Amino acid sequence: AHQVRKAAYWSLLAGGLGHVYGHVEIFQFARAMVGQPDTWGANNSWTESMDAPGTKQIALLSDLLRTVPWYRFEPNQTIVASENPPGPAHIRAAAIADGSTAWIYFPENQEATIDLSQLKGSLGARWFSPATGEIREIGNFMAIGTETFVPPFAEDALLMFGQPIPENEED
Repeated sequence: AHQVRKAAYWSLLAGGLGHVYGHVEIFQFARAMVGQPDTWGANNSWTESMDAPGTKQIALLSDLLRTVPWYRFEPNQTIVASENPPGPAHIRAAAIADGSTAWIYFPENQEATIDLSQLKGSLGARWFSPATGEIREIGNFMAIGTETFVPPFAEDALLMFGQPIPENEED
């Protein structure tokens, strides 16, 4: 499931138009229905695999994309101010050109410094768990200087900058 999430977030934040998720045990259901043997290494029936973690996590990504004008995202790797390793720990970032929204995908639990000066105004920062859909508010930041972030989740995380987080009003 972690590899499925990496491929999806990397492609979408790199400017991909979309992402397709395929599951070996699901795309063979027609063969199973006519009694033909599995040819791709499926271990479970297609009906059991409809509840696979990757399936659910792609649905979480789809729901999240509906919360922002995702079609306005442009890849922007310069937001990542710290060294960004190649390979499986490569951090991928995209932002809306007006600086109002940015998403930075951390494929592993790793620290990174983000250049907030590339954004605009006061922004709310939130962590999103691609594995569970959990959102954790971090706080509000001005688009000035740099800030270092460490994901709170064991595997991957999405750092989202957008609408400021409303402050709690005390009675």
